[in-house]
Amino acid sequence: MKKYSILIALLILSFSVFLPTFEVEANENSNRQNLTVSQNAIQLKEDLRKLWIDHTIWTRAYTVSAIAEGIIKQFPNKF
Repeated sequence: MKKYSILIALLILSFSVFLPTFEVEANENSNRQNLTVSQNAIQLKEDLRKLWIDHTIWTRAYTVSAIAEGIIKQFPNKF
């Protein structure tokens, strides 16, 4: 079994060494248009980012307080 696993590993390694690599280049003359972003879209993105930050802070605070409350209820003589 060990002999087969070494053989398979060598086979995979040989494929990775001898297979041709692919190169990707960006073309300056692509058909992509210049996209302009409106001020409303920028404001929406900033507002959603702030909302996400508030959500993560609230969730962390709730989790910490719930765990602390459970520990206090479980060990009332320690606190």
